[in-house]
Amino acid sequence: TPSLVGDTNPFAKRLKVIRNSRLDDVSATAWYMLVDFRDGQVDTIELSFLQEETEPVLKQETDFATDDVKFAIRHTLAAKAIDFRGMYQNAGA
Repeated sequence: TPSLVGDTNPFAKRLKVIRNSRLDDVSATAWYMLVDFRDGQVDTIELSFLQEETEPVLKQETDFATDDVKFAIRHTLAAKAIDFRGMYQNAGA
């Protein structure tokens, strides 16, 4: 058997665990790994917004007679996986 003395984990202190209970609907034991697509090294997921609307759009209306305030909030975006090489799924135990 190979000796583990001197071997190091190249991912030590570089991984961040993000828990999301919605993933348990698919499998309670599966786990996923994705690269940080914001660093620009791997184009894994592309996030797109409408032109000039990168943040939520807020509309507000006040009724003069009752002082009621109505709000409408819209945030239009799309996300698409564009390269599988930055994503990994393990079936778990």
